[in-house]
Amino acid sequence: RLLRLRRAAPAAAAAAAGGGSSSSTSGFDSAHSSGNEDAGAGGGDGVAAAAETAVAELRAAHDALQYELAQRWVAPEAERSALGKALSKAFTAACAALVEEHKALAAQERENTRVVNNRGDLPADMAADYERVRKGYENLHRAVASLADALDQPMPRLEEDAFTRLGGGSGNGSQPSGTAAGAGAAGTGAGAGGIDAQPAAVFEDLESRMFYESLPDIRSTVPGVLLGLAEDVGDGDGDNVGGGGGDAKQGSETDAANAVAVGKPGASGNVSGGGGGSSEVNGDADDAPAPGQIEAVLSKLPHCVSRDMCDELSVNFCFVNTKGARRRLVRCLLDVPRACLQLVPFYARIVATLAPVFPDVPHGVISQLEGEFQQLLTRRDATQQTLEQRVRNARYLAELAKFRLLPPGSFFVALKALLDDFSHHNIDAACAMVETAGRALIRMPETMVRMENMLEVMMRLKNVRNLDPRRSAQVEWAYNTVKQPHKSAVRKARPPVQEYIRHLVLTRLSDDTLGEVAKKLLKPGQQLHGTQLNGSLCCTRLNGSLC
Repeated sequence: RLLRLRRAAPAAAAAAAGGGSSSSTSGFDSAHSSGNEDAGAGGGDGVAAAAETAVAELRAAHDALQYELAQRWVAPEAERSALGKALSKAFTAACAALVEEHKALAAQERENTRVVNNRGDLPADMAADYERVRKGYENLHRAVASLADALDQPMPRLEEDAFTRLGGGSGNGSQPSGTAAGAGAAGTGAGAGGIDAQPAAVFEDLESRMFYESLPDIRSTVPGVLLGLAEDVGDGDGDNVGGGGGDAKQGSETDAANAVAVGKPGASGNVSGGGGGSSEVNGDADDAPAPGQIEAVLSKLPHCVSRDMCDELSVNFCFVNTKGARRRLVRCLLDVPRACLQLVPFYARIVATLAPVFPDVPHGVISQLEGEFQQLLTRRDATQQTLEQRVRNARYLAELAKFRLLPPGSFFVALKALLDDFSHHNIDAACAMVETAGRALIRMPETMVRMENMLEVMMRLKNVRNLDPRRSAQVEWAYNTVKQPHKSAVRKARPPVQEYIRHLVLTRLSDDTLGEVAKKLLKPGQQLHGTQLNGSLCCTRLNGSLC
């Protein structure tokens, strides 16, 4: 009713105004018709009365509404405060429960990863249990998010786990993602596989341990401002980096450009060229490196044949870092020259060195390599060119697994795919993976069991299938490279006289035979040299003291 009265008020006012106008017109024409004058005056009085009635009803309805609002119940301040505290405690308890559920889910993911690495697949009961826990966690997360939005509170901070979540019961292992190869590598500088094996037990010699585990700390070598250049500076493919006309807006970009212009520690003479940008930020500083600088750094990739050269190139790249430059670096790292397989370990070291500060570099390399692996796995044209591609791809994946960038689950999934079709070039690729990373994986507690199982499967396939002598020898070489046969102890050759003395002293000598042994030792006095006898007795005393 109130709405109808509000809508009727303007119409009533307009009608009243129209009635007054018609009354004036009738008065003006009163000389012509007195009957029209009486009708016009009567109509104006009726409209005015209707308008007054409508206004009165509108005011009464408004007063009734105000009275109803005044009578509405409002909780007291004390009760409102108590309710707010109760909701706050409920939100805190829900956040604690969410954190605990997240930890439980992460622990189950780690257990699933361990089982997948050992068995190759995930049992159905463990997959169902994991799916139940995951759904419960997602429901709780949605409920806590709704409560946080209603109370205008921030969500709790959940620690990211280095393991990639396993889905269902596929048993494909963990796949690299933006936080798998990235997060795990960013946390340790050595990979996303979450491996806790002792470094000394994985690699045999000191040189290998230094190469695969002693990586330079980019954050302590390169100024932090250079690691945070704006992503939109080199948004293209890197070919037109530095030639943009946009205006940079952050002061950090100015500092980075100044650092590039002043010089690079440890990189003098390696990168040439000046800034090519045209935009200005607080002066004439360039906001991006010139294309010549990026080309000078990337052109040294094929010449990285030592650990120091790889570390130097990694540091130099940080000074020309842009989003487009990183994409170009990924393409160059994937483009290993033909017949240059010796560069694969050094390329993998560069990826592992840059992984803590640029997670998109290992993610892009691993994604492209896995895609190439699946593509080559379906090809049946056994040519020399495809053989080189497959061996290079297999060794690259194995090197990334040794740097712990490629999760062990992904490595074993690829190896199992090759063993499922153990023929032609798949044999070469499988042997390349085993020869490159098998020795390291079999020394890791998490992957030792499954690596041994893979080796046994490969040897059974070799014995069952009628392989040519070259491939049969190749499989045996790969197997012996990982599981080197135990060599029997070689007995030291001694002169007969010294052997006789050792027999008397070590075997025959006792409290009962002391006189007899002494006579035999003194009997051939001219033949027994004193040096041999004294040496044997000294060795005997030394062994007895050690025992």
